[in-house]
Amino acid sequence: MYQESIVKSQKQLQEQLIKNSENLAYEYLKKRNYVILQKIGHGCYTETFTAFQANNNQIVVIKVLIDMNNKEYIDAFTKEKNLLKTIKNNKYSLQIIDDLEDKNLDFAAIVVEHCDCDLAQVLDLNNLTFEQLVALTFQLLNGLLVFQLNGIINGGLKPQNILYSKQKNLFILADFRQSQISSQNQKQSSGNDQYFYGDQCYRSPEVLNQQKPPYTFKKADVFSIGQLLVEVFLQRKLSVNESMNLKQKSLFEAIPDLKNYQNNTFINDILINMANPNQDQRLEPFELLQNMQKFTVNESSLKNLKLNKNEGENIPYETSKATNKNNVIIPISVNLNRTNFEESYNYQDNSQQQQQLSLIQNNNQIQKNPQPNSFQVVSKELKRKSFGKFQKITEKKILNDCQEVELKYRSVFDEYDIFCCCSYPVKISDVTKALKIISNNHNIISLILNLQSNQINEEGAKAIGISLEECHNISLLNLILKINNIGDQGLKNICLSLQNCRNITSLNLDLAYNGIHEDGINYFGQSLQNFYSITNLSLNLENNNFSAEGVKILGTHLEQQQNISFLDLNLGGIKINDLGATYLGNSLQKCQNIVSLSLNLFNNNIGERGVKAIGTSLEQCQNISSLNLKLDWNKIGVEGVTCIGTSLEKCQNIQSLNLSLNMCTIGTNGGNIIATSLQKCQYITSLTLSVKDNSIDLIGMNQIRQKITQKCLRLKSFLLIGDEN
Repeated sequence: MYQESIVKSQKQLQEQLIKNSENLAYEYLKKRNYVILQKIGHGCYTETFTAFQANNNQIVVIKVLIDMNNKEYIDAFTKEKNLLKTIKNNKYSLQIIDDLEDKNLDFAAIVVEHCDCDLAQVLDLNNLTFEQLVALTFQLLNGLLVFQLNGIINGGLKPQNILYSKQKNLFILADFRQSQISSQNQKQSSGNDQYFYGDQCYRSPEVLNQQKPPYTFKKADVFSIGQLLVEVFLQRKLSVNESMNLKQKSLFEAIPDLKNYQNNTFINDILINMANPNQDQRLEPFELLQNMQKFTVNESSLKNLKLNKNEGENIPYETSKATNKNNVIIPISVNLNRTNFEESYNYQDNSQQQQQLSLIQNNNQIQKNPQPNSFQVVSKELKRKSFGKFQKITEKKILNDCQEVELKYRSVFDEYDIFCCCSYPVKISDVTKALKIISNNHNIISLILNLQSNQINEEGAKAIGISLEECHNISLLNLILKINNIGDQGLKNICLSLQNCRNITSLNLDLAYNGIHEDGINYFGQSLQNFYSITNLSLNLENNNFSAEGVKILGTHLEQQQNISFLDLNLGGIKINDLGATYLGNSLQKCQNIVSLSLNLFNNNIGERGVKAIGTSLEQCQNISSLNLKLDWNKIGVEGVTCIGTSLEKCQNIQSLNLSLNMCTIGTNGGNIIATSLQKCQYITSLTLSVKDNSIDLIGMNQIRQKITQKCLRLKSFLLIGDEN
């Protein structure tokens, strides 16, 4: 009791100190004429707030450094601040307004201008006219020119970090978290340097291929903006295949449809000279601006852009004409649209998120299966403690009364750009020390270890494996090793250790992008045989390097796991052909006890024969009540979708179905065929059907909808997803 009282008092004291510190910071900001309005973001090293600057009567954004004693945070924060100062007083880039620091308070922050929204939001709400496209191009090229003149390279500019200010009527380049200063004099670079910038979708080929040294990226941003402008020109996002082709082929080869469009001068003089896979053939920003002289630039046309779903909400803020006793003008109403200075998540508090989620559900915009997997359900029932990368677990008592531990060591800034690595990978020694303490706490039965994008490689995997081996009490393990280049030997090291964790009943293993071949698959399969109690298995092998033979090896091992009832298998992007799909189907049909199956086969080379094998396996698994089948970007065609439909008709126990057939060349005919088959699935209560990029027009979509809703009388939730247009 005495010790508990001390701990409670210490906790209360700590909370009071934090509160006092926050109050002092608020008072400091108030003295500098800033009134905090709302928190809008929480990033790797800063928290972001909107504030009212009284002396200038304007809304601003304040980015506050989280920890003044963390050197890595300070370095990243200082780099961003210096980059902003480098381009100060240029209207085509984000402007820093103030630099705040008080060492006595351990407080540091920067103040930047507030914008109304980002380009992604603008494109969601508007189809830009050619006149508006020309104005947008002119502004972005001027922004790129500022970057080039100051030696700044972002390497993957995307719509989310291009902001729009209605007051200035300007699109502004922002987000300097991954930007670098290039130097023609840097002829050598360290082997440890990282060149993972920006969003993978918009990256130039040289950035994707990680060419070194970084000054070779000097036209990378031209390509990124070029691809973005191609999408604005087409009034749609590029498909995955088009985006990939654009990084390898000429513009007309990658997107043949462009030949049918008007405004050829803009395509030939601007777009072709930007979105070119050969950086030597791309023009510099100043050369592109010279070409822009052929067009009439009317920037006023951008004022007609819609910024909100409801017209009349575009005013960023209004202020009262009256003043308070201190003669500080107070804003009456503030329209705080999301501003992408931080990661594009965590922008609302919990109550706002719940409200937003409710609205999304009511508008049928959810694109994921609403049923969580079993691992998530179990985890939510446990008492969890989470630790970030810079939060050390130093002693056993920290984990007292804890059943689940989450180590959030993922080394990325941007949740939606998985390839965007930060400069500070986790130390393996910190991971192993934490696992050692966890292994000594016998009350802990669940472990979530997120090590994504940490350059762990083979040796690091071995050290982590040895530490995991001691965690005998763990029954629920979520191990995320995505993008770490561990290879076959690294996976072997992990598996040799995991096979000693014989109490595991639920395993979630994320091995995407790790260069794993057939040998690695075999190592995993062999270790799987030691999990005698496993009932839930989630395995992500996306974008690894094994063939049909590797799929056969995996399937052979899965056949022997007759206790598995929940299976989530991601084999996307490994170029499985019909033979591989047949091997997989033959194995799955022997897994008779599966009740929930999630099978992700997107972006492979599966045709009619392979799809038929998958469908036949589903017919044999009559215990399945929940099915999530993702077949996007395969060569299925009408014949293949007919096979899938015929098989689904025979799966009479399925109650929840999520079927994704995007870009499968099925057309309206194929869409109607699958709808006719789904009519016969009388017990389905929840259905999501996605058929984007299949040349199905609005009439065809209505036919599909009517067929399903008229016959599937038990449906409580139905979402049909097609092309935006």
